[in-house]
Amino acid sequence: MKTTLKLILLIGLCVALTSALTGGLLWHFASSSPDFHLTINGQEFTQLSEFKGMAGGLLGCVIAGLVLCIVLPLALLFSVALPVLILGLVFGALLLAFLGVGGLLFSPLILLALPLFLLARLLRSPKKRTRPASSQAGPASRG
Repeated sequence: MKTTLKLILLIGLCVALTSALTGGLLWHFASSSPDFHLTINGQEFTQLSEFKGMAGGLLGCVIAGLVLCIVLPLALLFSVALPVLILGLVFGALLLAFLGVGGLLFSPLILLALPLFLLARLLRSPKKRTRPASSQAGPASRG
């Protein structure tokens, strides 16, 4: 299972790196080409210098992506998983305490009942049965 998750993570990182490199190459070649023009909603952009706000938008997207990848999992971890872990530890401690108190309170009964239980089990143990000769077929009887 761990190998599968590592493989999925590696593939995801390779795809992200490839897309970042492809975007960078497109940006470089598009800005250096004089024949490049881009049309959005009927408005034509001939040079990438007209996209002054694009760097700010890209920075905003990067910050939003980091928040989604780092802050959101940590918030979920500390708001959901940590209280559940604490609750499980408290219930485990209570169960351990109840078992300990129960063992102390019922130890005289256990000491009296244990020899009786072992004796009854010993008396009820079935005797070993011998198998009939027909069911014990050896390798010579195979046809």
